[in-house]
Amino acid sequence: MKTNPVRRSEAGFTLVELLVVIAIIGVLVALLLPAIQAAREAARRTQCLNNVKQIGLACLNYESALGTLPEGARPNPSEKAGQYRGANGVSFHVTILPYAEFSTISDSILTILKQEATTETIRGGGGTFELEPDVLKYDSSNPNLVKLKELRATRVAPYLCPSDYDNIDDYLAGATGEELPSRSYYGVTGSAYSRGSDDYTSSGNWAMNRDGALYYGSQTELRSVSDGTSNTFLVGERWYTKRAWLIGGRASSATSVTLYSCKNIDRRYPINAPLYPNNYYISHVAFGNRPPLEPGGSEEVGLHNLYFGSHHPGGAHFGLIDGSARFVQDSIDLDTYLGMASADGEEVVQ
Repeated sequence: MKTNPVRRSEAGFTLVELLVVIAIIGVLVALLLPAIQAAREAARRTQCLNNVKQIGLACLNYESALGTLPEGARPNPSEKAGQYRGANGVSFHVTILPYAEFSTISDSILTILKQEATTETIRGGGGTFELEPDVLKYDSSNPNLVKLKELRATRVAPYLCPSDYDNIDDYLAGATGEELPSRSYYGVTGSAYSRGSDDYTSSGNWAMNRDGALYYGSQTELRSVSDGTSNTFLVGERWYTKRAWLIGGRASSATSVTLYSCKNIDRRYPINAPLYPNNYYISHVAFGNRPPLEPGGSEEVGLHNLYFGSHHPGGAHFGLIDGSARFVQDSIDLDTYLGMASADGEEVVQ
């Protein structure tokens, strides 16, 4: 008797089984992604801490060679003769480069500024002085200034936090169209204005403290840090409204200073102060600084009070004058925070 062959069913997934497998894979990915992101952030945070340490050690090497910590922003030579022309000078980020194994960049910038300086005579027997050009000056017919433009477009890796996605000077990009690499680490001028001390210039939004380690024209000696080098901030991390790394600041008089490379520590603006509603920079909208101004937000923070903070959850990195670096929590006691900003405020810091 002839029988029909038995048809064997082919092995495979049913639609339900396939959907279950996809769901399981999705759950696993959802569980693994945060762990991967956390590991990456931990690596970026470690690199950021190392950047702060490298800057601090470069400042100490500068002090060993020249006897003082670097000037937070270097005044124009003409200011020694009382001539304030408002030309942007270099930041301490430029002058410490030779002590961080980047001497070629620093030497080139300073050499060009020296070569392009003009000698002027003060009438009435006041002598002569040198006026260096603005570090942002450009003339396509001048080879020195063409080179200077190339140099200021150089990215210096230790000056950039790897967790910070925005490393362009937004202000200059909006004002001049030139996109220059910014910096994530700024000098600490002190906290005098907020503490009620008189060790500052100007007032209000334009107050610049002079009781910290780095400020316009500062030449801080370690022996003057009576609060202790391990208790006093040198530099701190910032993410909001950053400027090009080579720009220090400018002065139009002995007390009228515009400082870019260093910032105050102020009781009104703790670490990672929220932008909304009152903590936007007073020139935020005019030149397209990011992030955008939220509806109802108010531009109230002056240039020198632009606060410290980071893209790392919970705080920001600070370097101290002794060359150490630490992660400072958002929740730090404000009196302690102010005390660590001053070099000689005689506070007891725990």
